[in-house]
Formats: sequence, C-alpha cells, structure tokens
Amino acid sequence: MKRFAVQICLCIIVLIMWGCAGSGHYTRKYGQYNLSEDEDRLWDLSSQELSKIAKQGKFEADPELEKVIDQMLSRYLDPVTRQHFPIQSKLLFSSEVNAFTFGNGAIVVSLGLAAFIKNIDMLSFVIGHEAAHLNHRDGLKFYAKMKSKKTMLNIGSLLPGIDLIFALAAAGSQVLAASKN
Repeated sequence: MKRFAVQICLCIIVLIMWGCAGSGHYTRKYGQYNLSEDEDRLWDLSSQELSKIAKQGKFEADPELEKVIDQMLSRYLDPVTRQHFPIQSKLLFSSEVNAFTFGNGAIVVSLGLAAFIKNIDMLSFVIGHEAAHLNHRDGLKFYAKMKSKKTMLNIGSLLPGIDLIFALAAAGSQVLAASKN
C-alpha cells in the first residue's frame, strides 16, 4: 500500500512539473496579437500545409468568388479574430463538397462545394460556419487536446518503469538487509 501511495505522489509531482514547464510564457507577435506557444505551433503547421497544397498546384484562382468570400469573412469574424488572422480564402481544386479552416486563418472552399451551392445564402451559411471555427479557436482547442492526450500517454508509459525502479529498490534493500545479518 505504501508503494502505491509513493507512486501516486510521484505521478502528481510529474504532472505538476509538466504543468509548470508548459506555462505559456513564450509568445510571438503577429500584428498586435501575442500567440501562445500552442497557437504559434498550430499557425506554423497550418502555413506549412498550405504551402504544400500550393506547391502541388491544387489551389484555383477565382478573384470574384474569393472577394465575395473575403467580404463575408470580414462580416462574420469578430474584431479580435480579424485583427489576429489575415483574411484569406482559398479555392481548392477538388470535386469533394467540402470547406475547412486552417489554424492560421485560411478558409478553404472546394470547387465541388462552389459548384454545389445554389445561391449566395448557402455560401454565406458555409462561410459563417467556418468563421465560427476561427472565432472559437476550435483548431487550437483540438490541437491542445491532442497534445495533452499524447503527453498523458507518454506519462502513462513511464509508470511501468517507475514500478520497476521500486521493485529494484526493494530488492536492493533486501540484499542490504541480508548482507548485514
């Protein structure tokens, strides 16, 4: 029972140390907005992914449609989000009916969705939905959640090692006790 209590205490100490290490003191400025370390990392990952897609030639240029989408975004994004994210819309050369938002503020609409949309109200609904993801920082929340799960799995994988250390320590103390007798 004592060994279990010590293991629990060690786990609590590890979790506290992990929390202190990730306190978010590191920031980088974009415009007048300071990004947290997680948001900064997500921003970089999003920019890298957009660059890959662009290099593959999968973005289509339609200045008129992009202008309409950008105007909708300027209406739907809250002031803090507008200040933080440069408004950018991209048209993806894909027949899939899809739209999605990157963590750096890019909203991508597939040509399949653009062809499917019957009127400006449908487009407005889709862009409003994607803008809501930016306003609520859903990408950042998902990234942080996945990062947290990965960390917890890593910490969980340490527990058998901690158990082994206690077993070796117990065996060592028994050897010492036997050698004294």
